[in-house]
Amino acid sequence: MQNNDTVLFVSPGPDLNNPASGEGTRLRNLSLELSECGWQVFTLVPEKTDDTTPDWVTKQYRYRQWSLPHLTDLNPFFLMTLKRVLSKEDIDVIHLSTGVCTAKLLTLIDSDTTVVYAAQNVEADHAQDFVDPDLPIYKRLLGPQLIPLIEWATVRCSDGITTVSDKDKKRFTDRYGLSNHKMKTIPTGTTVVSRSKLEDPSDIRDHLNINSNRVAVFHADYAHPPNLEAARLIDKQIAPVMTEQNIDLSFILVGNDPPNVSSPNVHTTGFVENILSVLNVADVAVVPILHGGGTKTKIYDYISLALPIVATKKAVEGIDLTDGVHACITKYSDEGII
Repeated sequence: MQNNDTVLFVSPGPDLNNPASGEGTRLRNLSLELSECGWQVFTLVPEKTDDTTPDWVTKQYRYRQWSLPHLTDLNPFFLMTLKRVLSKEDIDVIHLSTGVCTAKLLTLIDSDTTVVYAAQNVEADHAQDFVDPDLPIYKRLLGPQLIPLIEWATVRCSDGITTVSDKDKKRFTDRYGLSNHKMKTIPTGTTVVSRSKLEDPSDIRDHLNINSNRVAVFHADYAHPPNLEAARLIDKQIAPVMTEQNIDLSFILVGNDPPNVSSPNVHTTGFVENILSVLNVADVAVVPILHGGGTKTKIYDYISLALPIVATKKAVEGIDLTDGVHACITKYSDEGII
């Protein structure tokens, strides 16, 4: 790589300084790694995002998020801002998960920039796999029809596609007839975390009012329906059994927009900045995810702390973990997880 290589990361919302989602964590780590490899990193983020530019970013631009992220290609403010960025900066690669068609159109007009679609999962499959009953009826009806069309246009417009797993790469090939040379699997990955550098677990316990000897953790952005579903399973089906069997175990649900809970041994924290220190309090991670696509960044977080994991097969999909070796992996059932 040359030191004058430049990449523009377009974020549909995740804050790269303090990401609250798996997508944000992946985006943060990838942009940071490229910066350390000598790339000049630029970012384009919605106005509502924290306006603090990450230390490794050369310059951060902002656009008005007029529409839902899936409809970024129809956002005139995104188009105008991206056009301004390309006219001011010599960008070699645009890396984005939304707005791919708009980006490609602009590069065809006055640039030879490469447009890379960063696929977090196969959206068409995800739209069919899970329809949130809490969504308005028009979204539940239109989503499974509209999202596959948007994804089809996106993969056709992009110069290259990155996927989070070989499973997703194969699915893109099968569904859209894409050639392998257009796609590259980039696993999210993780690094070993030194527990001695984290906050004292007893201080975290006191702050969270945790009195149990044993703690199980699940962390997520609960605005994402599969995460919300998993949290409700913990609260309604898994945690009550612990109480009934007099097992001294508390569950902590960490992350944005947690659900209301009814089990006395389930606690919510909301968003926390010191996520690894909070996870370090736990004795086990419980991940009863039933739906969703891509790979789950939370699994990599647990691995980084060598935290024992009890998970569904869906939760570890696309990650090379072996049941009974790296984690306890089961098809979902109350009995299986417990």
